[in-house]
Amino acid sequence: MFRFWRASSRAQTLSEKLDAMLSRRFNPDEPGAAIIATRNDETLYRAAYGMADVARGVKLDPGMTFRLGSLTKRFTAVGVMMLAEQGKLVIQQDIRDVLPNLPFRQGEVITVEHLLTHTSGVRDYTALKDFADKMARDISRDALIDRFKDTPLQFEPGSKFAYSNSNYVLLGALIERLSGQSYASFTWPHEYLSHSDYKTPPTKAMSVARREKRAATVTKSPPRR
Repeated sequence: MFRFWRASSRAQTLSEKLDAMLSRRFNPDEPGAAIIATRNDETLYRAAYGMADVARGVKLDPGMTFRLGSLTKRFTAVGVMMLAEQGKLVIQQDIRDVLPNLPFRQGEVITVEHLLTHTSGVRDYTALKDFADKMARDISRDALIDRFKDTPLQFEPGSKFAYSNSNYVLLGALIERLSGQSYASFTWPHEYLSHSDYKTPPTKAMSVARREKRAATVTKSPPRR
């Protein structure tokens, strides 16, 4: 009993300290964050501060699912390597073996590995002149690829490193072609995305988080801020 009381007391003290610190950091009417602190699979603290959608007045909740942005590149890379383990691709092969409609004017070999390591020379579509005007529009994967596939390569594949979102758009297309499934259908059943959600096409609104379907994950959470 004494040990249990001491553990509970420490957890309560941690919660109070975190709440005091984070309440000062995040204003209630501004973009916020969801916080979780765990020890040995035990949740010691979970709360949310600020707004999920400022325009709509939606408060953040600790059970919301956040858009991961470029963190999804890790999942895409894992998916590619899973296909390689299944013998469906070789990372040194030219991506046009799988996606033959990619011209890339210079005609150099662009391998799957080049895309994975950002050494392909494929121009980042976010750097194109019209990106700012079109970034809020819903667009299909193929339409997005059409925007950059005819642009000259920045350098000979394999000769330099240059971070490019276009690389992982192409890898997503490769996953769909080789698996015969949509990107969402391929990745969702796997354990590494078992607590995730997938939205397509992307929303145009400022919604940066959506409520998680698994309500059980927030049953012991502190009240949202």
